[in-house]
Amino acid sequence: MQKTTQDFTLRYPEGMRSLSNGRLVEQKSEEGLQVDRWLMEQPHAPYLAAVVIGNFVEIQDEWQGKQVNYYVEPAFAEGALSCSDARQR
Repeated sequence: MQKTTQDFTLRYPEGMRSLSNGRLVEQKSEEGLQVDRWLMEQPHAPYLAAVVIGNFVEIQDEWQGKQVNYYVEPAFAEGALSCSDARQR
């Protein structure tokens, strides 16, 4: 099976958020754009690579002692929090 690593530099309008595989290793503003660099050093199947840019709210949660973050559109933030709270009961 073919495997790859990835190193993405994304430029997009400020006020949005980028999401991708791996670690966010750099963030800066450049000429009115947000510039993010995502690095995935663990080899993986190429079809698993993901890049998403949009208007998202971050919801921080925990599962079995590990931090888990959810990214949803602002209109769905309240529902995502409800699901998270119900899961912890």
